[in-house]
Amino acid sequence: MLAGEITSNARFDFTEQCCNAVRSIGYVNGDCIFHADTCRVICEMTEQSRDIKQGVDEAAAEGKGTARTRRGRSGLMFGFACNETPELMPAPISFAHKLGA
Repeated sequence: MLAGEITSNARFDFTEQCCNAVRSIGYVNGDCIFHADTCRVICEMTEQSRDIKQGVDEAAAEGKGTARTRRGRSGLMFGFACNETPELMPAPISFAHKLGA
């Protein structure tokens, strides 16, 4: 599942790129339940919010004292839920979070 906000004039095939990523990590065997060529990709990308866009655009805007560009928020996530821990996280991740805390 892909979800997020983006502003771009580029044409980008999110589904194809996801399948290529799944393929590159090896989910291509006929005996795989999860397979690069048959997995369902749910894409919920929308236009970037006006508030964030205003913060990163080069153009000056009302309430913005400069036309300089700043970075917006960004993130990259991949994950799943499992029953290894009460938090439904994989055990190594759960243990690492507890050690970090």
